Amino acid sequence: MTIGALKALRTSPVMEAIFEFRFQPAIPTAGDLFPGLLFAELRSEYPKVDQLPVATIPREMREKDPNLLYQPTHRLTGASRLVQVGDRAVGVAMLAPYPGWPKFKEAIVLLLRSVERTRLVREPERFSFRYINVIPVEGDRPQLPLLSVQTAWEGHEFLEKGFHLRFELKEREFTTVVQLTPNVTGKRSESLVAGLLVDVDTIREKPTREFWEADGGLLEDAHSVVKQTFFSLLTASTLAALGPVYDTASV
Repeated sequence: MTIGALKALRTSPVMEAIFEFRFQPAIPTAGDLFPGLLFAELRSEYPKVDQLPVATIPREMREKDPNLLYQPTHRLTGASRLVQVGDRAVGVAMLAPYPGWPKFKEAIVLLLRSVERTRLVREPERFSFRYINVIPVEGDRPQLPLLSVQTAWEGHEFLEKGFHLRFELKEREFTTVVQLTPNVTGKRSESLVAGLLVDVDTIREKPTREFWEADGGLLEDAHSVVKQTFFSLLTASTLAALGPVYDTASV
């Protein structure tokens, strides 16, 4: 069996799966209109809306601060998922337990169709998929050996305490940022999970008009990159412990 045929894991390590779409607004006040328009469209899926702290900062100041430009001002909350809305970005996050790619894609397409109907987007800037995973590890078992990534420094040994590795990969039009950190603790549903953080963020700059197409071909391409990157970061024994499910049709 190959990584290419690996479809899913029975024991999902996903803590949060996030899709973000950044854009240039059609009018300067688009950020003031988005929350109400999207809530009207999506309230059956996301019945609760909250204003976030960034919304209290005047829009003129947000526009001048690169750290605030894409920050969400409002949050729409549903069952195990949420939509975040800002002046120049919208996103949907699936919380644990992760329902799988078909359900995640369905939520993304629903959001994008709603955004498109507002006519408040002038031009897409980028979109991204980010999967925040924690591989469970019990006791004091070493965690870096769970990875296929090798780190070496002649004459020295890396301690896992305080270790953090970040690097970037390029595949076709996609840039993927990987962050690896041992000994983290996260919350999945109502339970705490301790183990190895594997954070994979795949970004596509300046997407073409295909981005808006109903079949979601560009979304499928990006999701395939982030998924295969994550699988390739783990050793065969780590994958086996998580219960791999293979697509036998492609083997």
